[in-house]
Amino acid sequence: MLVGVFVDTEPPTISDPVFKGPPEVFVREGDVVSLTVTVTGTASVPTVQLFGGKRTALPLNQASPFEFTYSIQAGDNGAIQYVVSVVDSAGNIASGEFLDSTRTAGTKLV
Repeated sequence: MLVGVFVDTEPPTISDPVFKGPPEVFVREGDVVSLTVTVTGTASVPTVQLFGGKRTALPLNQASPFEFTYSIQAGDNGAIQYVVSVVDSAGNIASGEFLDSTRTAGTKLV
């Protein structure tokens, strides 16, 4: 009898980003933005960071599709880019960057 060992080297996938937030182009302190993503290949909850890793979005649920929310804080300026990372049970890592091109954090200068 031949016995084989399966080694999982396939990372999870992160896809189908959906952005939500205020209808304004410029979001300010206190405004809430969110990202929903589909994750396949793992049951692990991803982590989501914004503003160059300085801020973390909070998960609203524990199963895919995952929704994350973040309340804009003082000092948050620039593009709202989410960096999503997840590790499966075999240690395979997946990450993706998703830019909300409809919103920017900060104040419009006139």
